[in-house]
Amino acid sequence: MKMIEAAMGGDKFYWPAGTYVNEGKYKNVMMAMPTVIDATGCHFTAPQGTAEEMAALDASYDHLVKMRDEIVSLGIVPAVKDWKKDNANL
Repeated sequence: MKMIEAAMGGDKFYWPAGTYVNEGKYKNVMMAMPTVIDATGCHFTAPQGTAEEMAALDASYDHLVKMRDEIVSLGIVPAVKDWKKDNANL
């Protein structure tokens, strides 16, 4: 409810949330990130952590990419290169 409230113009939501990530070393995935949700959208920042924490995040990203690629290969979603055809915001 607080996320929806923030997106509708209420108090900003400052907790991690799943968001579409496509910059830095993480590309074309939905993953949890440090975020702020407000009336203009969901804005994330690059996470900070120890070397061990960042390695775990990288491993999580690699797992998400494998799952994404699997559903692409099954024809459930289009190839990443075609995503902008369906949604210009991606």
